[in-house]
Amino acid sequence: MMIAQSNDSNEVEAREAEAGRSISKDDLNKLPIKAYTGPIHVVHDREQVKHTLALLEAEDVLGFDTETRPSFERGVSYPPALLQLATRSDVFIFQLHALGGLGPLRDILESKAVIKAGAAISDDIKQLNDCWAFKPRRFLEIGHLAKELGYKQTGLRTLAGLTLGFRISKKEQRSNWAKPRLTHSQIVYAATDAWVSRELYLHLMAAWGERTPPAEVDPLTPDPTRVRKRSDNRSPEHRHARKRGRTETTGAHTPELPGLELSDPA
Repeated sequence: MMIAQSNDSNEVEAREAEAGRSISKDDLNKLPIKAYTGPIHVVHDREQVKHTLALLEAEDVLGFDTETRPSFERGVSYPPALLQLATRSDVFIFQLHALGGLGPLRDILESKAVIKAGAAISDDIKQLNDCWAFKPRRFLEIGHLAKELGYKQTGLRTLAGLTLGFRISKKEQRSNWAKPRLTHSQIVYAATDAWVSRELYLHLMAAWGERTPPAEVDPLTPDPTRVRKRSDNRSPEHRHARKRGRTETTGAHTPELPGLELSDPA
């Protein structure tokens, strides 16, 4: 019986692979690595932001991603270090520490006219908002689009392999994104993720057909259709204490700053 189940599972996986809805790790690793090769702009002062804002607002769709310095110590986390936005011709990488926060970039993140498409963006939105409050508008999750179209694997890298025919390097994934001076490899990695996000969105929407337009992602607004279950054996005082603890841990929003001078690494 167990052997039959295993065979059935293998047959399902094979059918899904043939239909282009899933890809094995071995097959993914056989694909060529591709990176973004277009113009990249690393933005670290607010005068540059003002110049780029008009370019971003002229776009219909932006690829969206963030990078955060990884933490290797339990209980320690860091604010987002980079915000990446990809247009049809360029990628802009904003160094949030040097900029002192989001500043006028809120206009883009809150714009109803510009779609921001990315993968696993709920966490990115939450982390940005934890530091600099904003109201997310027109954010679309690539993974949701892919799932609706029948894909079984919805991560950025697997979708790139399935739909675009190449894989993305993970070399810089755990590097220090908060460094004042990013390496060339880090810059290309960050730009590639935003670029691929935009390309995947365009590819998936081309296959969307007559379906209902995809729902926007807003993890900051409570969903009234979801009912949170609570255990009856917890007292109101206990629940209040836990809620207060979470609030104190989260902390207040980081105040906007005028921007910081970048110094050469020691």
